Amino acid sequence: MRILLCMLLLMPGDPFADAMRAYEEGRFSDAVKLFLAAESELGEGAPAELLHDLALAALRAGDLRLAESSAEKAVVRGGPRFVPQRHFILGNVAFKRCLQAEILAGRVEAGPVALDAAILHAETAAESWRRAAVTRSDWPAARRNVERALLKLETLRKTRDERRKKQGKKPKNQPPKPPSPERQRDPSVRGRKINQDRLARMQLKELSYAQVRRLLEKLSQKEAEKAKLRKKEQAAKRVSGERDW
Repeated sequence: MRILLCMLLLMPGDPFADAMRAYEEGRFSDAVKLFLAAESELGEGAPAELLHDLALAALRAGDLRLAESSAEKAVVRGGPRFVPQRHFILGNVAFKRCLQAEILAGRVEAGPVALDAAILHAETAAESWRRAAVTRSDWPAARRNVERALLKLETLRKTRDERRKKQGKKPKNQPPKPPSPERQRDPSVRGRKINQDRLARMQLKELSYAQVRRLLEKLSQKEAEKAKLRKKEQAAKRVSGERDW
């Protein structure tokens, strides 16, 4: 949208001249400052055109809140004829916020809220531009913007559905399986199995309580079997040592 003050008769030294020049030269931050200075100087007498152009400069400078408030003030000051321009500016504000939220949603650490916010802003932009487009038939920019917002909405909703689908298929966190004990050899005794008690102590830090308990029970059984074997060997020795004479 072109600024409206260009339609007014500007004389040398006019308070709007520098602001308009800055806007036309693309110095939007400077234009905002100059429009604000002109509004402050004129007070309640500031025309709606000035407030509208301030909204446009703020929009281009990235001050979205100032763009919104100035567009609303232009309607209050200028009446119904500024309503379509307000809808158009608010559509631009909402779409800029949509793009900002979309960038945030693309970050790894971002949650689903950023994407939902982008969708909400895109919906607001589409509705605001639609309201502007229906006010007159010769506003192709407003109609193109409606189509642009609808395309963005389609893309964002597709991205949201894909993320939800991936989250639904994501396996639940499961505790890691305990590592299987590898066969180890005692470096001091080649070719022999490592002592069972030493192996148990090495595994205690990696096994769960239930596994440790089963391991200790198994070791106790082996010790009991060894004790029985020793008793049998001792009994056999006593029998072999007895004489019949």
